[in-house]
Amino acid sequence: MDAAPVLVLTSAALERYGLPAELTPEERRAGRLPSGHKVVKQIARAGQQLTPVIM
Repeated sequence: MDAAPVLVLTSAALERYGLPAELTPEERRAGRLPSGHKVVKQIARAGQQLTPVIM
């Protein structure tokens, strides 16, 4: 079984890459950003996928 890499971003990195510092209540319930978010689309175009981690 392959392990997925874990990427932890600082507040400055979140801002730099256009990611929210906090999820909305809907995003928190879903455990991820919506599939229509620009960064999620960029990740998909790069052939990668996100694995949700709820903290």
